[in-house]
Amino acid sequence: MDNLFQRYPAIECCVQDINTALELMIDTYKNGGKLLVCGNGWSAADSEHIVGELMKGFMLRRNVDDDRIPEYLRKNLQGALPAISLPSQSAILSDFINDVGPGNDVCTAFIWLWQ
Repeated sequence: MDNLFQRYPAIECCVQDINTALELMIDTYKNGGKLLVCGNGWSAADSEHIVGELMKGFMLRRNVDDDRIPEYLRKNLQGALPAISLPSQSAILSDFINDVGPGNDVCTAFIWLWQ
């Protein structure tokens, strides 16, 4: 993380918040949870990309060691850090808005649905 802050000094004001978010993500994965990522507009596209990187190796390859999976697949698969991009859930989003109503808290409903 120090390298990140050195490369982008403009985010120095956010160091504590970024470190807190990182610790929350680490704790989530240590406890078997998944990351829910969201965004609006271009940030929605970013959330899709972030989830894609988490679901495969990003900087380091995460090997799959499950012997139940044939070897030829294990060589090509990578272990995932479970994550869901909420903007890509258009079917449940439209169902919820249609059946429950647009005035309800869709984001809160998504969080409870994906626990």
